[in-house]
Amino acid sequence: GWVRVGDSVCYYRNLYTPGEDADVDESKSKRRGFYSIRFNMTFRNKGDICYFAYHFPYTFSFLKTSISRCLSLIPSNLYYSYDFIGESLGGNPLTLLTVTAEGSRDQVNNRDIVFLSSRVHPGESNASWMMHGRCLLQKKRYFDMWSFFLRCFES
Repeated sequence: GWVRVGDSVCYYRNLYTPGEDADVDESKSKRRGFYSIRFNMTFRNKGDICYFAYHFPYTFSFLKTSISRCLSLIPSNLYYSYDFIGESLGGNPLTLLTVTAEGSRDQVNNRDIVFLSSRVHPGESNASWMMHGRCLLQKKRYFDMWSFFLRCFES
């Protein structure tokens, strides 16, 4: 499985800068540079095959399990729908989760909308983990957070 390893991790701005032909935002007085990460890694077993990633993978099966768990936490006084809206180029389902408080059709239609999205590209595991963390926040402070959140957008 995936584990965090390594020591002496250092992330720093290096001396490389974009070339003269690079697109540069002239409105900013500072030239943007590049950054490097450095770390030490000791391999335990000779001949092991190791993979490095900037973040733990967030698999599609883990996503489906997490969504099921999240849906089971929604209190009965909230309305939710979990809708299929299309397919990705890879054939995976694209879904939309809508959560709101009860109300008349006019009340619901007049509410502001907050749209949260993550993982626009397949390799964006960090975006999936951020959305996962948001769901965990819901789980820990579910009733207080949802009631506050929904009151903010009720008309």
